[in-house]
Amino acid sequence: MKIQPAKATIGTRGFTLLELVAVLSIAAILLSIGVPNFYGFIQNQRIVTITNDFFYALNLTRSEALKRGQRVDLVPISRQDWSQGWMIFLNQDNLKERRADDKTSVIFEHALTVNGLDIKTQLTDNSHQYIAYNGTGRSHTDQNAQQPQLGVWQFTLNKQIRLVKVGFLGRPRVCNPVADPKTCQFNNTTD
Repeated sequence: MKIQPAKATIGTRGFTLLELVAVLSIAAILLSIGVPNFYGFIQNQRIVTITNDFFYALNLTRSEALKRGQRVDLVPISRQDWSQGWMIFLNQDNLKERRADDKTSVIFEHALTVNGLDIKTQLTDNSHQYIAYNGTGRSHTDQNAQQPQLGVWQFTLNKQIRLVKVGFLGRPRVCNPVADPKTCQFNNTTD
C-alpha cells in the first residue's frame, strides 16, 4: 500500500473584515469594563502594602527597643510628613529628633514616593511626629515616660483608606474603616 502525501487545500480562508471588527469590538467593550476595576485593585494593593510596611516599622521599632533595652523612636524622614517615609533610630539622648550628623543611630529607613498618598496622624503628644518605645516595649511620650503615646495613622490613596492604631500597651494593629466602622475610626485613639 502506498501512502499518498497530503495535498494542500487551495480554498483556505482567513478571517473576514467583518469578523475581525466584531472580535475587536467585543474586546474593546470588555477592556472598558475591566480597566477601571483593575485600577481600583492596583490602588487597593498599594495602600495595603504601604500600611503593612508602616505596621512592620512599628513592630521593628518596638522589638529593637526590647532587644536593646533602651529607647528607640520611629519618626518621619522629613520631620512632619509621614508620606515621604519614616526612619527608626536609637534615641540614647531622648532627643525630639535625630541629629542630622549622627548616622550610627539609624536602624532602618524607608523612603516613599507615592503620588497622591496622604497620611494623617492623631497622637497623644502632637508636639512633633514620633512614636517612642522604651526598653520594656511600651510606647511613651516625651513629656512623661509613664504616659503612653497612643496614636492612629490614616493612610489615604485616592479613595482607599487604611488605619494603623497603637494602643495603650504599644501594640500596633491595622484596620479597614470600611470593613470595621465601629472600632476602626480615625477620631478614636483609644484602642
